[in-house]
Amino acid sequence: MNSKSANIEASTTIGIALALRHLRKRAILGYAIAILIIGSATLMQWQLRGHYAGAPFLIIYPAIILATFAGGLGPGLLAAILAGASQFGLFIPNFHWVAIGSYSFDAAICVALIVLINRTMDTLCTNDVLTGSANRTFFSEQLERVLQQISRGERIAILYLDLDDLQRVNETLGHPVGDKLLRAVANRLRGCVRDSDFVARLDGDQFAVIQTQLEHPSDAAELAARAREAIHEPFRLDGQEVKVTVSVGIAVAPDDAGTVNELLKAADVALFEAKSTGRGHCCFYRAEMNEKMRRRSKLEHELQNALANGEFELFYQPILNFREGRIKAFEALLRWRHPERGMISPPEFIPITEKTGLIVPLGEWVLRSACAEAGNWNRGFDVAVNVSAIQLASGSFTDVVAGALSSAALQSNRLFIEITESIFLEHKSSNLETLESIRKLGVRFAMDDLGSGYSSLTYLLSFPFDKIKIDQRFIAGLPGRRESRAIVRALADLARELNIRAVAEGVETVAQMEEARALGCTDVQGHFISVPLPADQVQDFIRTYEIKSVSLRNMVA
Repeated sequence: MNSKSANIEASTTIGIALALRHLRKRAILGYAIAILIIGSATLMQWQLRGHYAGAPFLIIYPAIILATFAGGLGPGLLAAILAGASQFGLFIPNFHWVAIGSYSFDAAICVALIVLINRTMDTLCTNDVLTGSANRTFFSEQLERVLQQISRGERIAILYLDLDDLQRVNETLGHPVGDKLLRAVANRLRGCVRDSDFVARLDGDQFAVIQTQLEHPSDAAELAARAREAIHEPFRLDGQEVKVTVSVGIAVAPDDAGTVNELLKAADVALFEAKSTGRGHCCFYRAEMNEKMRRRSKLEHELQNALANGEFELFYQPILNFREGRIKAFEALLRWRHPERGMISPPEFIPITEKTGLIVPLGEWVLRSACAEAGNWNRGFDVAVNVSAIQLASGSFTDVVAGALSSAALQSNRLFIEITESIFLEHKSSNLETLESIRKLGVRFAMDDLGSGYSSLTYLLSFPFDKIKIDQRFIAGLPGRRESRAIVRALADLARELNIRAVAEGVETVAQMEEARALGCTDVQGHFISVPLPADQVQDFIRTYEIKSVSLRNMVA
């Protein structure tokens, strides 16, 4: 059975279970349906007699089950059996005497079947089919019960846990492996809690825990740490090692909220804060997070019209080549000039554009604008544009690049596309195909923020880059920090062996620039060379750079 069929079957089963559970609360309707079935059995009695004495009871099975669901195991079962007996009383004389024993046997089967079905339906209604943990509905019911039972001075905690890498696992290893990962995560999570705690899978890659008998909020932090440590340990699935991280949001009752909805909302807000901080983080809910969420929602709404209203601008930061002692390229940097808040930094709005999909049209505008601007420069200057994984996965990005180059009449080798390792974490195969097709146009590529990920070096084997950019966090430690010097030297040596350029990002002082050059970097970028320039100032910078380049050549000689 494939994954899609299994999901449909599971959804159908749960739907039937929920319908029967709904019927259970309406005894009159259940009895009416049971009597209708029993009546139909009466019409078939004469045709079935003489063939099998127990045949009428086979028809009564559904009636007994429906009546049981309507009225419960006690009165419901009794009502169904009495109703059936009234029908059998009319016909028993016409059956062989052995039929009485057959009825007793069938009745015993009915009772056992009903008990089994009751328990199965309860499980289906309250448990997640995939992992065996409680589902969202039962989790909310359980939380309501716990909140009603806690007395003054007692606390409970809600932990929301969200896997950071499930999508990557599904796309690279397949959904069956992703399902096995979810089951394994649920098992490890259950191993972290006490018997008095409660674990549920809410949906997708999100789990939740009700932690009872909380003596201090630090108890919740300790549970979160145990869960993160357990889940961060590699999983062995289908012969492959799978690593994932988990983010955790925590809300405490009654400190943060006293009702189910408010408490769940608080935990969700805390989880959002944890995920916005980075992978594998944990955050407790704080009231000020609500305001941050409100601002983000407002910003998300305003972003929808920002591109049409012309509120975005491109700034350009020069990149100096040590060997020639002159500026060789400019990196295009996106800025949002908000009509009320002024300039908004990219880290604040770029994640929102990626989440909403706005990054695709916005990225196309950036590419076309940067190419058009570079078309007006002297041919000695290249332009670099940052591209996200979402843009590459859009399916038409190669045509977008070709169109931007053509409309700007820009030579393709003057365009650098800068990508990060996220390109390889999501849709790796299709993204590589897109990169290869763009490279055939003559466009060059740079790996941005090298060293910031957990396996960046392996990506240099996947695709032939023309340039690597060393993350500015390593440059910030120059010249005094020994570890920073060692890392920068290693990356610069690697670039030299691969016959590509190494750019030191974020250079702000003379000492940093001199150390980066001494360690083997071929290019440098940062505020020491120039702050990012508005488009209308680039031409003036280019006209005067010959004068600046004299002092720069002296400095790097």
